[in-house]
This record gives sequence, C-alpha cells and structure tokens, in this order.
Amino acid sequence: MKAPAELEEVYAQIPRGVDILVSHQPPYGHGDWTFDAYSGKPGHVGSRELLAAIERVQPRLVICGHIHNGHGRSEHHGIPIYNVSVVDEEYRFVHQPTLIELTRGRQTG
Repeated sequence: MKAPAELEEVYAQIPRGVDILVSHQPPYGHGDWTFDAYSGKPGHVGSRELLAAIERVQPRLVICGHIHNGHGRSEHHGIPIYNVSVVDEEYRFVHQPTLIELTRGRQTG
C-alpha cells in the first residue's frame, strides 16, 4: 500500500525472465473494477505501475487479489492475469479457489 512513485521503484526491481508474478494488488484494468474509496464511483483502481512492469517483464502468468469483486481471469497482450480472491467485500467466501495448471510454455485454467 504505497504511493504510485514508490511502487514504480519496487516494480522496477522485478527481473526479466520471471515466469509467475504474484502481487497483492491487481494491475490497472485487470480484476480491479470496484468502487473507488475516495470518490465512491465505480472504476478501475489497479496499479498502472504494475501494468507497466508486466509489459516490461512479460511473465507467463500474473496472480493477484485485493479487489475482492474483481475475481476472474483476463489477459494483457496475451499474458493471463488472474484475480484469485475467494471472498467478497464483506469477507464471505463466495468463490472456489482458483486452480491454474501450468504445462511447458502454456497454462490452462
């Protein structure tokens, strides 16, 4: 839970060649649609800095959570991004755990 400039510094340390990138927060536009805590309006609240790091690193897979109602799978330039939250905003279990099977060079799930 850092400011965007601080996160940019953290994400700059992610090395190229990472297969699986795990982040607490989702990248902007992927599993991050919710009500903004400050404005109360719905929208994307994910990290633009994380999205830029994903574009730079090109991992095989990204796993995140934090935005509970963002559960599901999306893709960014062919990179699968999973929000694996199992609870809703009131911390009730509403989703089954996500199973992701990796095979050589590909993943299914």
